[in-house]
Amino acid sequence: MAKATSAAKKEAPEKEKRQFTEADRDKMDAAAKVAAAQFGKLKPEIRNAMAKFWATHYVLAGHKRLGRMLAKHAKDNGLVSSTKKDE
Repeated sequence: MAKATSAAKKEAPEKEKRQFTEADRDKMDAAAKVAAAQFGKLKPEIRNAMAKFWATHYVLAGHKRLGRMLAKHAKDNGLVSSTKKDE
């Protein structure tokens, strides 16, 4: 099978990316402020362990994959009733 040329690659449609509205961004900013406040209330050793884990893995694994992994862990261990996507 022949390899696709770079011109053919350019013609292929790109995956559509979700465009966030200003309202979406405002909600996410507000949620991030709540998360930051809760994170600040954690014991320093917990914050440091989380930060070290994230810094060690996010470059290769990506933020979304790590986030999905943590959300699944929380759900599987009864730490949350559901994830937003499941509702």
